[in-house]
Amino acid sequence: MNTNLSFLELTPKTPLEKTWQGKCFACSPHNNHGLKLAFTHVPGYCYTKYKIPADYCGFETVTHGGIVATLLDETAGWTIMTNRFKFAFTMEATVKYIKPVPLDTNLIIVGKIESEEGQNLFLKSSIYLEDGLLLAEMNSKWFSPTQEQAMKITGRNSEYLTKYANDAFSKIKEAIGVVEEGQ
Repeated sequence: MNTNLSFLELTPKTPLEKTWQGKCFACSPHNNHGLKLAFTHVPGYCYTKYKIPADYCGFETVTHGGIVATLLDETAGWTIMTNRFKFAFTMEATVKYIKPVPLDTNLIIVGKIESEEGQNLFLKSSIYLEDGLLLAEMNSKWFSPTQEQAMKITGRNSEYLTKYANDAFSKIKEAIGVVEEGQ
């Protein structure tokens, strides 16, 4: 069964290219060995279009399962960042590999926040062919830490984390057109 993905094209959307300053394997334009995913914000969603290079194969014609999981995980993370403007860490993830994910084929990876409970967010991310055929999906639970919790998790001090978050989210908000109160 194919999913109609036309809502991604019909809804106001904002490309978020090169907004990440770090060295993330999945999304940073500054990681020479990374995927360099570029995301697009759609209210309530986030997505990326990607063609997986042959170097990321498991079996010769099929994408390695770890790369599939990375695409789904990163899309979920960006969905949180672009819709809630906060960082979160993956706590649990269950991936369903429905059909083999082909290499060198245009894909659409979509994330959506399903629900929130306190500091926990529950997301669904999915990989589709351009025609809407579902190939893989992930249900995941994320934890959005307080500043103190983030310091313990990352080993970074409060000043560093505040600057990092301000830099990241100001770029995302500017791209999306979010105006802060008092501006």
